[in-house]
This record gives sequence, structure tokens and C-alpha cells, in this order.
Amino acid sequence: MIGMTCKMLIVDDEPIIRNGLTKTIPWEKYNIEIAEAAHDGLDAIKKINAVDDVDIVVTDVRMPNQDGLQLAAYLAEYYPAIRIIILSGYDDFEYAKQAMHAGVKDYLLKPVDIDELITVVRKVSEDILEERSRHAQMEESAIRNELYYQVMDTPVSHFPDKSLGEKVKLFPFVTLIKNYSILLTEERRKQLTEWKRQWEERISGIFTTSEVTCISFFTGENLLLTSLIVKQEGIKMEEIERLLVSGMNELEFPLYALLHNRYIQLNELANVYRQFDQSLSFLPLANQGILHLPVPDSWQSGCKTSDFPSDKLIDSILRGEEDKVRRHTDELFNSFCLNSCSLSETATAAREIIFSAYERCQGLMRRQIDRRPSLQQPLDFQYHNTYQAIRVLFEEAVRLLMEQYQLTRTENNDWLMERAEAYINKYYTSEIKAHEVADVINISPNYFSSLFKQRTGRNFNEYVNELRVEQAKTLLADTPFKVREIAEQVGYHEYKYFVEVFKKFAGMTPTEFRKWNTAKVE
Repeated sequence: MIGMTCKMLIVDDEPIIRNGLTKTIPWEKYNIEIAEAAHDGLDAIKKINAVDDVDIVVTDVRMPNQDGLQLAAYLAEYYPAIRIIILSGYDDFEYAKQAMHAGVKDYLLKPVDIDELITVVRKVSEDILEERSRHAQMEESAIRNELYYQVMDTPVSHFPDKSLGEKVKLFPFVTLIKNYSILLTEERRKQLTEWKRQWEERISGIFTTSEVTCISFFTGENLLLTSLIVKQEGIKMEEIERLLVSGMNELEFPLYALLHNRYIQLNELANVYRQFDQSLSFLPLANQGILHLPVPDSWQSGCKTSDFPSDKLIDSILRGEEDKVRRHTDELFNSFCLNSCSLSETATAAREIIFSAYERCQGLMRRQIDRRPSLQQPLDFQYHNTYQAIRVLFEEAVRLLMEQYQLTRTENNDWLMERAEAYINKYYTSEIKAHEVADVINISPNYFSSLFKQRTGRNFNEYVNELRVEQAKTLLADTPFKVREIAEQVGYHEYKYFVEVFKKFAGMTPTEFRKWNTAKVE
């Protein structure tokens, strides 16, 4: 913040006058702070060199060791910003001329009229504060421009101010609205605009009582960069976080905040901002909405796609079983959360599941479909910054896939099993296995067995054996082939096993069946 007071030094060799001017006038009422009192020019120079922030010097002319004019000349050379007010008992043009030559603009005669002195000091103070404000605004504007060019991609040629880059010290952080992509609807767009105004004002307002200059601007639609400009070390980072959490809790919408771990120089901001951008993927792991940079190395280790329950989910999608799709989607995204996955890892895993489902549909239905799900493109985590946001995109992609392949239509509910039955009916005389059929229709063996039992009322082996026995009956009745030869033709390589299975289904042996059928025909 810009200092709203001026510091003044009284210089006079007469103790009564010096003390009177220092202690009897309520300078604080006029936003004047008395820094020191000096008894001559040399003493004044010593005190000014020590404190280095005096704004106004009120000095007598005639003093031992060094007089007021010599002091004014010294200050004009080494401290030109200090404003000097001369008090003199000599109404002499030569003194006034020397004073003006030394840069003195205010020359009062003794005995001093207190009201006149106060008026002059107040006018000088107002000039100083106005100049200080103007300088601060120019400096803030220059800093803001430099901050902007550090983080924004702009085609405008820019020559960085090296003095600012090395001199200005700041603490950077970014904030963004949680679940922005879900909130961003046409109905709420106007409300979001108002929220962003409140958000920027609140972030700036949090630090108005601190000895910092707060500069904030949006670097993206949902990313507010804030830099706390400090003169020295500034407030501690723990206090910044406390103030930030308190301010965020007062808003009617939730925010995330990413904080750097130290104060930086302005010319370091471009690199730090890249770290902010790269760390957005870890936002769901933030504690109380606060994410500290750099993120722990353990977060970088990654989650494996194989860790997630996807097979049953894909099978449910292919079957058009919407209730099971929702249940398995719950399990999938709970797994992302439990494994502390980044948004990038979550989006990648979700995208791979969608692609696998498309590939299996295309293989089964022999139909190529143009895929345009939202998950197909890299996500901007400024917008899609929660597991919930990615789930919305995932569910949208699943819905689109199921619509494109008409998986939710009643007449298509059994198309997988119809394809399985057709394959079995064609190849049942070979050494066909359940996992082979499951591979053909691209579902897991366990899930295939469950679906097949639901449709036929039999397990796979029972179904195949029944087909073989029925074919064997036809061959026994219509051909002269030997029983052993018929067993081979319908898929049995062990004669005894064939007889055992045939008797189980027909109630008699193959030989007994042939005799019974011959007698029936005669």
C-alpha cells in the first residue's frame, strides 16, 4: 500500500523553539510523523542518513557547525526528493536567493505563525503524497505490464525491463472456480460473469490491510493470476494461505488455489506460471482447495490403466444395460479417487475405455462409425478440473456410443448372444470352447457364460452337447455310419464319453437308439 503519511525532521539550535515545533503542534492530525529533531545541519544530516525516509525538513538558517543553507545545499545534491522549509529571522533578499538556489521553495520568517507553518507543511505534504501516488501508479502499471508479458502469449514485441525483473519481489498464486465446465451453461453464463467480478474483488480485498500491492488479472477464462508485490520479505506464506482460505470460504461458489512455495523475483514468473499450468491436473488432490507447488514426487508416479475395473463396464455398454453401466461407472470413478489419480490420468483411462468400447462394437457389428466424443481431444483442466467434470464427459461419450450403435433398443438387447449362437451352431462339431466364443464376440469368458445361461437356460457345455446329440440322432437314423464314426463326426473323439453323453440326453445308448428308431419305422 502507498504510505499515507509524511515523515518530517525539525532542525533548530534553540531547544525551546525545537521542542515547541516538535511537541506542541498535533502533527499527527495532519498525517505528519515527526521522525527526529536536530540541533544543527550536521546533526540533521547524520539523522537523515540513519533513517533514510525523511520527506520534509523544517530548518532554521543560522546554526553552529552547519547552517540551514548549507544543509539545504547538501540535501539538494544527495536527497533531492526531500522538501525543505526554511525558517529565518532575517528578511534578507540575499538569504532568500541562496535558499532558492538550493532548491528551497518555502521561506518563512520568525517568529513563525503556527497556522501559517501548518498551512505550508500541509501543502508540501499534499504535494508529496500526490507525487508518491502518481509514481506508485506508474510503477504499478509498469509492473502489471511486465507481469502480463511474462505469462501471456502475445505477438506484440516486448523488451523486458531488467531493473523491474530483478528489483520487484512478489508472491504468486492462481485461483479458479471448481467444476467450471459443469457450471458453464447458457443459463448461468451471466451469473458466472458476476461471480468472476466478485472473485477478483475478493482476492484483492483480502490483502488491502497488508503491506503489499495486490495485482490480479485473468490469464484464461477461469484462471486468475494474483501477484503480491512486497518491498521486503512481506507477510509469511502461512498467513497468506490463512487469509486466502478465509476469503474463499466467504464466496458463494467454490474455488481452487495453487500457491508457490516462496517469494520470487518478477523475472522468474514465466517459469513459475508454467508450473501452475502443468499442476492443474492435480487439483482433485488439493487440501481444502489449496494446492502447494511443487507437487510431491509421489504424485508423479502415475496410475496404471490396468488398476481400473473396466471389463464389466464395457460388457454392460455392449449389452445396453444402462443400470449396470451407471453402477460400473460409479466403481470406475471411485477407483480414480481412491488411487489419487491426476485429472490427466483419469481422462486418459476414461478415453481408453471409450476407444475400446468403440473398437469392440465395430468388430462385432462390422460397422464403422465416426467417433466424436468430447474425451477424444486433450482436456483443458482450467475448465474440467474435477473427477465429476470428466465423468460428465465420459457419460456423454458412452451415451453417444450407445445411441450410434443403438445398444439401448429392446430388439438389439440379445444381438451378442444371437451372434454367439450362430457361431456355436456353425462350429459345434469342432473342439469349440466357451472362451473361444467369448473372444469372437469380444466379451470376457465369465460374462459370456453368465449371459449365455440367462438366454438359453443351459451352460455352454450342456448346449453344445445337446446340439451334438441331436445331430448324432439324425445320423443314426438316416445313415449307415458306424456309431464310432458318428461320434467323430459330431465332435467326440472318445467313444465311451460320447456314449455316456448320448445316454444322458437320449435316455439310451446310441446303439439302442438306432434299434429303437429302426423298429419304429418298420
